[in-house]
Amino acid sequence: MPPLAADNDKLTQVIVNLLDNAIKYSPDGGEIVVSAHTDEGVAHLLVRDQGLGIPPDALETIFERYIRIDSAQHRTIRGTGLGLPIVRQIAELHGGRAWAESLPGQGATVHVTLSLANPPATPQDAL
Repeated sequence: MPPLAADNDKLTQVIVNLLDNAIKYSPDGGEIVVSAHTDEGVAHLLVRDQGLGIPPDALETIFERYIRIDSAQHRTIRGTGLGLPIVRQIAELHGGRAWAESLPGQGATVHVTLSLANPPATPQDAL
């Protein structure tokens, strides 16, 4: 990976939030894959788990503050509903984006891209 002009503390928070979710939503264990590569001027990080998965209608709403999936399986998992919204906000402040792909019961993959071209303005002031 090439050097990335970014707020190190905020990127650490992104990784911690993604790994925390992958672990929490994989109650029976399973492999968690973390990978990164560059593609067309962006760094692309992804975290894939083999957990509960996300219903198709919730793939965007999970990035809204305080929103949690309401199902019997998900209710027992503790959280505030802030982890993924923070991930998305940090990604956007770094010229990137965040999104999820999933099928219920087959795990989830959360993607984060960050621009390699433009350093963030001042992300530490925006959060």
